[in-house]
Amino acid sequence: MVVDRAPQRKTQRQDEFDRAVLALDVRIKEIIAKGGHLIFADESIFAARGFQNRAYARPYENICVEDRTGKQPCQAVCAAVCACHQLLHIEGEDYSFDAEKFLNFLKGVAGACGKERIYLFLDNS
Repeated sequence: MVVDRAPQRKTQRQDEFDRAVLALDVRIKEIIAKGGHLIFADESIFAARGFQNRAYARPYENICVEDRTGKQPCQAVCAAVCACHQLLHIEGEDYSFDAEKFLNFLKGVAGACGKERIYLFLDNS
């Protein structure tokens, strides 16, 4: 039955995930042992999306409506952190990062580290 295989697949995925995490842990320890500079980078987009809203009230009643027009700004932020420098480098852009803007962010990270050899871990960037 298909139902009988579902727990097996879940266990198999969990085992694969555990192996991947263990391999990453081993690699991180190797990097630190070699004196490598370990940096983690991620991006986030901040936006306030509005919506149009209608409200009706009976005569002589008051009603409050939060009016959002949908024209709020959107901003993307990229940041790099490490254990020794904490917040190492941060950049913000209107709307989103394209390849050129992200490359400039990476150059900023490299510039903040000087001549240190860096290992950069990106999360879906």
